[in-house]
Amino acid sequence: MSGNDKYRDIFGPLLKIDEGALVKLGSRVAQKEFQLPKSGGKVTARLIGSFNIVPIVRLDHGLKLFIRVPAMGWGDGFASSALGQSLRSYRATIDLILEKTAIPVATVFEVDESPNNEI
Repeated sequence: MSGNDKYRDIFGPLLKIDEGALVKLGSRVAQKEFQLPKSGGKVTARLIGSFNIVPIVRLDHGLKLFIRVPAMGWGDGFASSALGQSLRSYRATIDLILEKTAIPVATVFEVDESPNNEI
């Protein structure tokens, strides 16, 4: 099995999330969190890990956002309860690290457990 086949088996259609949808999500978060104007942008990279895809979105006004997309299935195999638990656990872990240590971690601006969002 080639590397691409392996990723296809794990991530399926998540590998093809539309760049425009990722930029739209990034722009909405930038408006909400930083009061920045609506913006265009581009995906500068898509990092792939064991169970996550992380598109990096650079908006036209310079803000760079990392969007973590966990692989929790898709279509009929979408595991919404597992996704929600995973995202809440990730957020709690980040909050604990921030509270108890001086280790720099990414800021989590938004968690969306639903399959119905920009991406």
